[in-house]
Amino acid sequence: MVSKRRLRVINVLDPEWYADAHIKGSINVPLKELKDFAQHTDKQTPVVVYCASYECSASKMAWHVLHELGFQDLYAYEGGMNEWYRAGLPTEGSHAQKYLQADIAPSSKADETLQTITMENLKAKMEKEGLL
Repeated sequence: MVSKRRLRVINVLDPEWYADAHIKGSINVPLKELKDFAQHTDKQTPVVVYCASYECSASKMAWHVLHELGFQDLYAYEGGMNEWYRAGLPTEGSHAQKYLQADIAPSSKADETLQTITMENLKAKMEKEGLL
């Protein structure tokens, strides 16, 4: 079982998207595998889920899945790889996907039930945990 104090930053996209670009220090747990991940992870584990960009709904869906399974220290990073990459923060991969270069703004339709985290706060949490 995963330690309850170790932050998990999870890219919920399919493996080929994760291989192309992901936040350094993050792991890949595709959306369809989240329930299995949850069965082997302490519900007290701090978790941040992310996907491609503000236009991608996978992080929202992942947040709701994990929240329903009992995770409480749970955030969705909505800016995703697009925002992180464009800010010049540490990433890994070949960075071939065109969405990484696109100017994608946050949606005006916020999911009020979603607990989100900003790029700056995620970076600070990851630095504190030694993931960056």
